[in-house]
Amino acid sequence: MPAAGPTVQNVGLIQAFVESTFGTDETASLGSFTAIPFQEGSATMTLTQEMHDPLHAVQHHHDYREEVLGKKTCALTMTLPLAPTGVAANDSTAAVQSPLGLLLSVAMGGENTLAEGSLAVTGWTSSVGDVTATEGSQFDKGQAIGWVNGSSQLEARPTERVATDTITTKLAFSGTPANTDVIYNSATYFLASDPDNSLQFVVRGLESQDEYVLMGCQLQSMTMSLPLDGTIPTVAFTWQGVDWLHGDDAAGTFNQITPVAYANTSPITGQSGRFMSQINGTATYTGSTVCVSSLSFEPQLAYQPITCPSGINGVLRWRLSRNNGPSIMGNFTTYYEDQTWFDVRDNREDRLILFQIGTTAGETVLIEASTVQVTDVQRADDNGIAGQVVTWKGRLDGDTNTPTSDQDYSPFRIHFL
Repeated sequence: MPAAGPTVQNVGLIQAFVESTFGTDETASLGSFTAIPFQEGSATMTLTQEMHDPLHAVQHHHDYREEVLGKKTCALTMTLPLAPTGVAANDSTAAVQSPLGLLLSVAMGGENTLAEGSLAVTGWTSSVGDVTATEGSQFDKGQAIGWVNGSSQLEARPTERVATDTITTKLAFSGTPANTDVIYNSATYFLASDPDNSLQFVVRGLESQDEYVLMGCQLQSMTMSLPLDGTIPTVAFTWQGVDWLHGDDAAGTFNQITPVAYANTSPITGQSGRFMSQINGTATYTGSTVCVSSLSFEPQLAYQPITCPSGINGVLRWRLSRNNGPSIMGNFTTYYEDQTWFDVRDNREDRLILFQIGTTAGETVLIEASTVQVTDVQRADDNGIAGQVVTWKGRLDGDTNTPTSDQDYSPFRIHFL
């Protein structure tokens, strides 16, 4: 417990829980909340209690009306490392949800079924092959698999189809999986059409009465930082909520915060990996690697409150709105050697874009824009090198076989392998 007097600002704890009832205090189950590994100093909480002029007249020149309490809202911003789980989903271990995965499952709306990987069976090509009999059901289209190549580096690829025990990848591996090679599974987060979950956050500091419960929270913005200089990639979130409580008014019992171990979180640096692009429907690996000096994936997600007098502070739930533009867009800077990317734009090619960060099982992230159109190419000075900036916009996945679900259609996915 801190001594008397003020405490430092940047020591604290944020915990999150997927609400079972929208905007309702669930801290009676505080032990089920997940500790969030946010970057120290990045968290900012805003607690709003609206105050309103009651509008009646006064009878003295210097008098003023006592204001009326209105509705409460809240907001929370924080930055997390874009961290893999540290758990390799091999033939005996299932993929797991991390604290970041918990947030992504609500913000993006979808999480795949977390399952074990399997082993390759003799007969693989570089993009199609069987896993152990009956274990194909542990995989699905619209997620990703991993294979460790002859250089002991994990290669991650999105899946196009799964038929019984046969898996087809959208982009081929650099080699051919051999009999009994591990085929790793993924924890995959994808865009859903109508996400209906909300988060509850508990924000706590060192003082014994420094705890707040933020309820009915949904995404306001999500920004990814993907440096290539050997620093840690991050995701910055802003959450908006419909109500809040001081810890003293909540159902939970709040003890002094103590050090926690963040579950399933293994941050990595961003210099090792691979940026790849290929025409949809073409699995050829050769020629897919693109050397880039910078890149971005920019989710364009916005939630709006559904107004209802019987809701929480007038809000029934959050609804993902449509902005009449792409749900994912981005750009990359590459070296200028020929007119290839101008031709990609002019030919209106449908392209797969992948960015793999990390090369070790359990320590890898694969970011996927499943079908994109290049909309602009501009020549650029890239630190003295002749360069070009390629801008793209995403559409529904046009390469997943016979899509039927949000997971199949999603234009943007984040895979942890």
